Parts: sequence; C-alpha cells; structure tokens
Amino acid sequence: MQSSSFLIAGHAEFGRLETLRDYLVKKKIGYILVVYFDLAFSKLKKARIEIYINGRIKKKINLFHYTFQNNSKFKYILIFFTYFTYLLSIFKIYRIVKKKKINIYIGIGTYITFLLYIVFIFHKKNKIFIYYCIDFFNRFFYKKDFLKIKYFINYLEFKIQLFLLKKSNYVWEISKKISNARNENLNFSKSYKINSYLECKRFIMPLGYSKKFIKAINKNITKIKKKNIINIVFIGVVNSNQSLDELIIAVKFNKTFFNNKIHIFIVGDGEYLNKVKNKIIINKLQSFFTICGFLNEKKLAKIMLIADYGYAVFSNFKGNHSLNAEPGKIKLYSIYNIPCIVTKNIYLSKLIKKYDCGLIIKDNNQKSISSIIKKIIRNNNFYKKKFSKNIKKFIKKECIADLHFENFFKFVKINK
Repeated sequence: MQSSSFLIAGHAEFGRLETLRDYLVKKKIGYILVVYFDLAFSKLKKARIEIYINGRIKKKINLFHYTFQNNSKFKYILIFFTYFTYLLSIFKIYRIVKKKKINIYIGIGTYITFLLYIVFIFHKKNKIFIYYCIDFFNRFFYKKDFLKIKYFINYLEFKIQLFLLKKSNYVWEISKKISNARNENLNFSKSYKINSYLECKRFIMPLGYSKKFIKAINKNITKIKKKNIINIVFIGVVNSNQSLDELIIAVKFNKTFFNNKIHIFIVGDGEYLNKVKNKIIINKLQSFFTICGFLNEKKLAKIMLIADYGYAVFSNFKGNHSLNAEPGKIKLYSIYNIPCIVTKNIYLSKLIKKYDCGLIIKDNNQKSISSIIKKIIRNNNFYKKKFSKNIKKFIKKECIADLHFENFFKFVKINK
C-alpha cells in the first residue's frame, strides 16, 4: 500500500476528508493528493490542494471557490456559481494528475465525486475509483416538487448518485440505513440493472475520526472546569429538520423550572438561523440561548469543552436525508465526552442504546424534549458518571475510523 498513490477529495471542515488524510499519511503512502473544496456557504475559505510524499507534506496550492451566506434568498441560484468554481479546480487537478500517475481515486460526497470522475475518465486504466456516499435522496419525494429549484438540485444529486453507483469500483456507504433506503425506494434490477453488482462492491464505512484527532481532544477534556449550570450544545446546519423550534417551545413552557439550570449553545449556520433567532427574541428566552453561528475549530472546541449534553433531535419529515445517513454531530459529541440526546428515528440511536452512552427519545415534540431535559436536571450527577464510562467504550469500538479503513484495504488487497 505504501507504494500506491492516492487522490482524495471532499469538503473541508467536515472531518471526513481530514480523517482519511490522517490515516493515509500515518501509513506513509508514497504519494497523496488531497483536494479540499469549500462548502458553498463556508466562511473559512479553506479550499486548497495538498501533496504528501511518504507521509510528509511537500506542497500546498490555494484554490478559489465562490461562497455565500447560507441564509441568502438566492442561495439555490448562487450555488451554481460555486459549482462552476469547483469545475475550474478540477482542471487544475487534471494538470497535476497528468504529470503523476494516481492508482486510487476516492471522492467524498456526490457532487465532488462526480467532478473527480471527470479526471478519472482520462486515466482509468488499471485504476480504482471509490465513491464515499454520505447521503441518500429519495427520488419520489423530489419528483413531487421538481419545479422548485431547491428540490431540483437534490433531484439532480439523486441522478448523479445513480451514475456513480454504476461507474465506481467500490462504494463506501456511511450507514446500513442508506443501503436499506436505497433498496426500498429503487428498483435497481429493472431500472438500472446494477443491484447484484452493487451488492458485491458495497462497503459500510461509518463516520469516524482519526486516532490523532481523538488523542488531541482527550488531552484537553480534563483541563476544563464546568460550572453548575447544565450546558446543552447543538452543532449542525440550522434547518427545520433539527427540532430547534420544538426545543425553544420546550424552554418557553418550562421557563421557571429551567431558569439558572440550563443553557443552550446553537453552533452552525443555515437558512433557518434567522427564524430561530427571532423565535428566541419573541419568546424572551435570550438568557437561555447563545447563538454562536459558524465557528472555526478552536472556537468550537471552547464550547465543546464546557458542554454537558449534545442535542441531536431530528424530525420525521420524509425529505430529511439525515434519517438515512449518519449525522456527524453524534460521534463528535462523544469524542468530547458529551452524551447526546437523540431521537429513535436515527440509525445511530441503536448504538447509543447498545453502549448506554446517551439519552434516547421517541419523538421530537416539545413534550418529549421537556421531559428529557427535566430528567437530566434531576439526575445529572448520575448520568455524568454513567455516561462518561460508557462513552469511552463507544469511542473505542465505533468512532475510530482507522479500523474501518484498515478492514477495507485488507479486503481489496491494495496493501499487498
């Protein structure tokens, strides 16, 4: 495997690309070309190319990607400008690949993998192409609202995903639930004739983090002294599927009981952020909430190190693709030794139950949310002691990505 050469591409800041990079660098692979794409609404501007030789970084090239505010009214039009700048980056990548032979291509996410395939087409002889599928879009839902540009973009992603499933040598799927949803919603054998082929090249590659990342966080966890107030943190894209409305209503109806007992940090950006802010102000709940917006790694770490519980409550809305995926926030909370509040409709809730390292609620309504927060307030010391011990087992068995990568590369015999 050390003599192999890799081209890996994905969004910066999400952790998936960085985790794969850390694994390959640790293995001292002969040549690694890492391409970081800015998310369309990223504020950090981290788009770049990095070249590693034998585990050491040798070159860095900055890229320009058009980005914009996620709450823009025209974001579903502006996103096409972002895709255009992605395409310009692909031409730059092509020029690099032309000079250096790449054995293995790995794309993370649908659009980026599709762009990577453009490069692969010209160099695909005796090469391996891997599609890391992190979302599944239900075509029946999006066909219904086809004329709306928001749904058109997702419908387009669905079509591109089908193309990549057919063309890739291997497909990494972030959860078993994606596989099940795809089998339930698509008639592969009739429409696409790839069902049996997909079964033999599909691997479950759950979200995880590198040992290096986990070790760095563990050094800081014990250094932070937490106040008596219970801090609850939400991390993610702020949209209507994250049950923040229900959380605000839960606080509103229990204002007296929750006063000076809990505080909630909302970390992230999204089209729904202004609505969340306004709802907090209208209900005069500013003392209970801190709206952080999008944070860089250092600022995020400061919030995480004072947090007691993570919020991962999802709606049952049929267009909520998190229901089939593996929300990154749950494992990120765990790595920071933060037990999470999670709904039963998420695949990872089964693992939370198995390791007993968090609190599971059946529904995302305000009544269920109120009840679980009251439970936390009354039993906080008991939960902290129990969950802290169990989270360590969960991290060891489920959160270390190196183990999953190792199993895959052994299976396909790339390391020989």
